[in-house]
Amino acid sequence: AAKEVLELQAADVFDKAILLCSLLKSLDAQARILVLELENNLIHPVVVFQYSGRDYLLDASQPDNALTTFSGALDEVLQAFSYDNAKYLKKAYEFDNENYKEF
Repeated sequence: AAKEVLELQAADVFDKAILLCSLLKSLDAQARILVLELENNLIHPVVVFQYSGRDYLLDASQPDNALTTFSGALDEVLQAFSYDNAKYLKKAYEFDNENYKEF
């Protein structure tokens, strides 16, 4: 549950992405989790949403509780994204509480 994730800080990258996406959706944002394939065979979830015609990518799993934010056109944002020194390769799948899509 969200309370345990926040209090115990015990969550994996998917748990953190799901919590962040849920919080955004509670504010009526059209947020979804986008799972990325990165270099070094890494799979990593991020949260994406639009606001004022601009795409935003949030990565809640960065160290030291830093919420890394990227904004702009989604394709450009993805090309600039990296996690744990691994660069973005391609989209794997995306989902929210209602939809699931594979790429």
